[in-house]
Amino acid sequence: MRLVSCAGFTALLTAGFCILLPGLLEGCAGQSSPPAAPQPTPGTVESIKSPMTVWPATDTVEVSLEGPITSIPDALSKLPDTGGKVFVHDGTYSVDATILLKDRVALVGESTGAVLVAAHAGAPGHAFQMIANADPIGGNYGIRIEKLTVDGNNLGDIASIDGIALTAARDSVITNCTVRRCKGYNIVAFPGCKNVAISGNTSIAAGESGIEVFRSSMCVVDSNAIEGAGVDGLLVWANSTGNVISRNRIRNSQSNCMNVSFGASGNLIESNICAASPVGLLMDFDPRKIDGFPSEVTRDNLLVRNNISADETAIKLAKNSTDNIFQDNDLVGAGTSSTVQVSAGCDRNTFSGNRISAHSTANVGGRAITIDANDTVISKNSVYARLDILEGVGIFIGSNAVSNQIVGNTIETANSGIRVESIGRNLIASNRINTITNFAIIIPTPNQISLTDNTFTAPMKEVPIASN
Repeated sequence: MRLVSCAGFTALLTAGFCILLPGLLEGCAGQSSPPAAPQPTPGTVESIKSPMTVWPATDTVEVSLEGPITSIPDALSKLPDTGGKVFVHDGTYSVDATILLKDRVALVGESTGAVLVAAHAGAPGHAFQMIANADPIGGNYGIRIEKLTVDGNNLGDIASIDGIALTAARDSVITNCTVRRCKGYNIVAFPGCKNVAISGNTSIAAGESGIEVFRSSMCVVDSNAIEGAGVDGLLVWANSTGNVISRNRIRNSQSNCMNVSFGASGNLIESNICAASPVGLLMDFDPRKIDGFPSEVTRDNLLVRNNISADETAIKLAKNSTDNIFQDNDLVGAGTSSTVQVSAGCDRNTFSGNRISAHSTANVGGRAITIDANDTVISKNSVYARLDILEGVGIFIGSNAVSNQIVGNTIETANSGIRVESIGRNLIASNRINTITNFAIIIPTPNQISLTDNTFTAPMKEVPIASN
């Protein structure tokens, strides 16, 4: 399955990114085309679903409130070692101990009217997992969880219940489930998961994250609806690599719609819709060890064709997030800070072909883009700062930011199109700037800024450093 075309963008892709996402990028220099044989590409929905055909169709045990088998654990115990399917008829089932799934086992509901309700509160920081795989050390494979409602019942304190949790699982699927009101994570791929598909699910009111991918690789999180998470709607972190996060709809998270942080690298974030959260997407770093493993720099991720509308900041690169590419996204921020924030230490990131708007709901401020890092490329974006706020700025370059390239953008704002506080080397070239009341470009003097072939409707202003 082809998810991204690199046509016209190969110059911005690093060779390392093509290695990290084999088969997902088209046209990368030096990369051979995938074979024509019908072999699924690793890390795609097709490759993850294909192992599911191995289940023995005849080994099915049914669970019903009408009997003779009324308990899901009892039904699982009747499956042979080769696996099989437990079919759960509609009804409400109490869960007071973790439902453990072995290799090649499917747990399938008649519909989401098959409701599993937690009857055990767990303990803070030591989550009771309602559904999990049986071997979290050696791992399990070929698990399928489908068409169930998993309800944490709002029991316990924060982090005390996880809804569906797989650890070190591979070639497994969680699909078409509704998971709600778990004080920890509604759905989570814990360390060691590989080729796990989390698709078509609905997550409601998780205490922490709606869906989490934690130190796992080549997983697909696709076409899920995530509403009202207590922290992050969708969290990919702790050195998770080569995952595909696509076509999810995320709303009303208390902190971040999406959080791709703490060494997450080589992930594809594509065609997601995020709304009504303080931050649309956060990239961050923590030097502490996470679960005994050191966190690395968050890098080499590709974010393409996402639609992110945030109450404050649409894209926030906070710490040590480098070499990421943002292409063809629609980004809207409604706060008084910045729609796109690239903080110090977040170097070598590229923003190309995006539509970036600052729509402050207050009568102050609101920058479209703020750059406090080095070697950032801002190229061929449409940049808009709300025209009835006179303090809005299209692109702001901070005092310590150097070697940034602001090239070929279209900028529309009531105030300054581009404001630079750094006296270091930065390139501002071939931009079209339409300002209504103030200056097209404001730069300090003296400076080492290269200005080339910009067009604008208002004059440029040089400000002595002492008063800038």
